[in-house]
Amino acid sequence: MAEPIDVDQAARERRRAMAYETATEAERSAQLDRHCARTGLTRDAAHADLVRPKSGRSELLEAAEAYLNGIPSPVDETVLVHGDLHLGNTMWIGDHLIGMVDWDAARVGSNGIDLGLARFDAILHVNPRDVGLDASGIADEVLAGWQHATGVRLDRHVISFWDLRAALNAPVDFGAPQDRQPERRDALVRSALNVLRYG
Repeated sequence: MAEPIDVDQAARERRRAMAYETATEAERSAQLDRHCARTGLTRDAAHADLVRPKSGRSELLEAAEAYLNGIPSPVDETVLVHGDLHLGNTMWIGDHLIGMVDWDAARVGSNGIDLGLARFDAILHVNPRDVGLDASGIADEVLAGWQHATGVRLDRHVISFWDLRAALNAPVDFGAPQDRQPERRDALVRSALNVLRYG
């Protein structure tokens, strides 16, 4: 039987990995130095520790991470990033977003980071039967709303990169065994990989 996953620790590891992966070179070096001092690890070991959550991962997720780490991050607009954007960190009146909470992962970064997180969260938590869309359609609705609100259009390779980054920073184990979230995550990972690899 697999060892239970500490959900809070896994969430901290995901936020730390996302902050490290999307940081500037100088910020990444500073984070690496702090992590080395805190843990006593060598720089190489500290780098691996920062980018890879400790919980076990499937071959699909390992392959996706290896692929993503082998390509450059997209160069897109730098903005204030929430860094942990999901439905639980948003406040709504009807269908109007009125605020966001839990800004402890906020930083300056790519405009695709929060978009990827929002699309991924919608795929996981919106029931396709409730909205009459498949997972891809749900993600496309989030994209359409984001594009309407920002006036920004991103290439599908850029969108797939940030979708994949969001999926790789999610927990390996979502909790309830009957949960379909791992299936939805893996479908998103396969789709994003196909776009990135084959166009």
